[in-house]
Amino acid sequence: MPTKSITVTLVPIKWTLVVTTKDSVTGNPVSGVAIYLDKTVPVPHTLRGNTDANGQLTISNLSAGTYYGKAEKSGYQTATFTVTLG
Repeated sequence: MPTKSITVTLVPIKWTLVVTTKDSVTGNPVSGVAIYLDKTVPVPHTLRGNTDANGQLTISNLSAGTYYGKAEKSGYQTATFTVTLG
């Protein structure tokens, strides 16, 4: 009996994360917040960018897994967070 074989290439899923920062008192967006995000704990060191005028930063092309983050801006306490993608 004849046999045919094929090769199938699988592409890993990449994720996009949107981080939104708000003032805990006013609820207004906070711009210029430095967002750090890594798969290392306890403290992430990779700066991914700063939030825009809407208090948002979009981080693209992330692989699945658990990420640890922190948000820093002068005049505010540092906030930490954990997010799992996938």
